[in-house]
Amino acid sequence: MVVGQFLQVRDGERVTVFTDHGRREEAEAIALAAEEARADVIVVDISRQVADLLRGDDFFIPPAPHVLGAMDGANVGVFVVDETYAFRLDHKIYKVTETSEERSFFSIDPGMGSWGLTPADIAEVQARGDRLLAAIDGGDQVHITSPGGTDLTLSIQGRECLYVKPVPWRGLASVYPVPLWGELNWAPIEDSAEGVVVIDGLSEATEQIKDVAAPVSWTVRGGRVVDVHGSSPDAEEWRAVFAIDEGAAVVGEFGVGANHRAIPATQSEKAMLGTIHLGMGENQLYPGGLNRSQVHVDGGVRAVTVEVDGRTVISDGAVVV
Repeated sequence: MVVGQFLQVRDGERVTVFTDHGRREEAEAIALAAEEARADVIVVDISRQVADLLRGDDFFIPPAPHVLGAMDGANVGVFVVDETYAFRLDHKIYKVTETSEERSFFSIDPGMGSWGLTPADIAEVQARGDRLLAAIDGGDQVHITSPGGTDLTLSIQGRECLYVKPVPWRGLASVYPVPLWGELNWAPIEDSAEGVVVIDGLSEATEQIKDVAAPVSWTVRGGRVVDVHGSSPDAEEWRAVFAIDEGAAVVGEFGVGANHRAIPATQSEKAMLGTIHLGMGENQLYPGGLNRSQVHVDGGVRAVTVEVDGRTVISDGAVVV
């Protein structure tokens, strides 16, 4: 299913599978399936590059020239690596190489072989995402609340949706994650967000993606986080992110999840039904986004209620449109 339906590998294509020590077995399974689809396949181990990024202080380290050469020589590049590395590469891919119908990049979500995903699941996520798109896109004022204490308003007026569908298309300027997706994203008007955010789910402010150990509260004014409350390690990590540069504390993305099969505490939680996430910092990849930063880091809020221009579209985590 992954190689045929999601990656859409074609007869004779050059497929390069990039992997690391922790996910080598999954990478070999992807390579074998691509070979069975009559592709020309190589596997490239980038464990050292992944480890260097995770150990270092930089948000992103560009791939080494010989890794870039392997990327540029592929019709399909598949990253079966630590998901933090894949996520950060996704947000910088447009700076290191060009993508096209003949050169596309994907990352494979962790846990391959345990997803239990069916064609009916895919159809359900797509239909739910389409309903959310119809209800939210073209709106203006968004109000987000949660049992954890989030109470935030922001504007998406004039901003189109970046829709991460469960089944991707080729040539996107991204390292498209598969297969547990169904995520709708908007770049808010940069100075519009106001209120309180309580991050009680996914955090990308850490060396590796995880859930916060305890909720982290932000005060947001004029589109920017002006205070992080508490002294927990998670709170300190968010403070460090927001101090990286002028744009890092700006709410650059409002994302909504539509996938009932997404896995908590992994990158795919950003697509999880009942959640929203806020992407802080760089939003050049999101239609209309004007904020610039060295980083783009997401924080998740669970069991949300979302109103758009006074109409409830999600209530206590359930889609009601």
